[in-house]
Amino acid sequence: MTGPTNDTSTELATWLAERVAFYLKIPAEGVDRNASFTALGLGSVHLICLAADVERRFERPVDSMLAWDHPTITAMATHLAG
Repeated sequence: MTGPTNDTSTELATWLAERVAFYLKIPAEGVDRNASFTALGLGSVHLICLAADVERRFERPVDSMLAWDHPTITAMATHLAG
């Protein structure tokens, strides 16, 4: 799934880290991109919201299980860039 701007996995990981930081109310630099979303402190509501954020960015539906299938920022960014 490639985004409308053909983002690289690095660009997507940065964007995802910023979204996670927003939810957790912490600086994006403090987000471990290789930790699971649940280890970072995101609950199911946050993960559904994150899937909705991805839908808006890509301007197309995504599976609501996206964060469970790709449970880290790095894994999700790689999947989305692929």
